[in-house]
Amino acid sequence: MNRNIDFIKNRKIYYIVSAVLFAITIAVTAIFGVEVNIEFKGGSIATYSYKDEIKISDVQQFVKVTTGHDCTVRLSENNVTDQKNVVISISEELSSEEQTKMTTALEKEYKENGLELVESSSVDAMNGKSFFVKCLIAAVVALALIIVYIAFRFRKIGGWTAGITAVIALVHDLVIAYAVYAIFRIEIGGNFMAVMLTILGYSVNDTIVIFDRIRENNTMYGKKLSIIDNVNMSLNQTLGRTINTTFMTLVALAVIVVVSLIFGITSMFDFVFPMSVGLVSGVYSSICLSPNIWASWKLRKKKR
Repeated sequence: MNRNIDFIKNRKIYYIVSAVLFAITIAVTAIFGVEVNIEFKGGSIATYSYKDEIKISDVQQFVKVTTGHDCTVRLSENNVTDQKNVVISISEELSSEEQTKMTTALEKEYKENGLELVESSSVDAMNGKSFFVKCLIAAVVALALIIVYIAFRFRKIGGWTAGITAVIALVHDLVIAYAVYAIFRIEIGGNFMAVMLTILGYSVNDTIVIFDRIRENNTMYGKKLSIIDNVNMSLNQTLGRTINTTFMTLVALAVIVVVSLIFGITSMFDFVFPMSVGLVSGVYSSICLSPNIWASWKLRKKKR
């Protein structure tokens, strides 16, 4: 099937769409903030099983009176075992004595609900921040290595230009994935960094395929083919491959999202749903952003 879509012509529209998404992300973060998991910010978390019904507001008030600390409470249910859990998160690290005191008080207060401790853990605030910083360093190192790799592989078509534009697209994808966490109030924790690094590897693969075709067409046609025509031709030639491979991956991820919602597997949903959105963003940035920014850069350099 021969396609002749003029991607370069619409590049300003792509830039505007991305700018709007960035603005929304910044606004949501500034107004509502983000939910940060205890493993990053430090604190204590305890999970209790229970029967019948429990009000979140009542548990929050009772824990505050008992421990003197504010807390967030989340209810979850395993649809396979029908076990109901109440998860209590406190931003301060509790000592073992304080945790025992809280558990004893809760089990006594909710005796009719059969409330029992399932698990509890504490994370030091400094360790949480250190873990977060290490994750950020890992992401930055990955981006730097990607720039070097692409610059070397595509040195015949302006390697550093290709590397930098590819990373710009990757940063775009990371921001979109982050936006999912901010908008849907999903806690940023270990899953967040796993999603970021997975998107880095997956999205850059599509970009490399497109740049590889640009390089091949440049070798084949040389100066007979303008930069604009080369990019449009390369994008049209790789469009089917890019969309089809991502679509099949999204089908599998969609099944996992549905299963996690049906069976209440929150940890799985918190990983798969943002990653699915990130992969869609990866297709968009690989097709609409990276090659277009590269072409604009090359055209401006040529004029100079």
